[in-house]
Amino acid sequence: MGEKETLPEAMQALYSKTRKTVIVTKGAEGALLLNGLDTPLHLPGTPVSHVADTIGAGDAHAGAVLLALSRNQPLPDAVAFANRVAAQVVAQTGATLDDDGILREL
Repeated sequence: MGEKETLPEAMQALYSKTRKTVIVTKGAEGALLLNGLDTPLHLPGTPVSHVADTIGAGDAHAGAVLLALSRNQPLPDAVAFANRVAAQVVAQTGATLDDDGILREL
């Protein structure tokens, strides 16, 4: 990202080069999704009472997006699902959720 380039501009530049979907996670703020639109779509985060451990949150987010897409969910719904899963991951110690924790968010 250049000195004066904003995050949406950086996302658009990356999309322009790759013509591939760009997803940026923003922790408690949720995620931004750019899939050929002029401006990224903001998908809000899920509040947690406390953050216990952030290790694995990004991997959990990516995996949850793929799981939701494999179940034919639209991309915005898949990213929203991933936000919920990542929130569960950071609210506990350790980087994994059991199947019930994941399925509860689907």
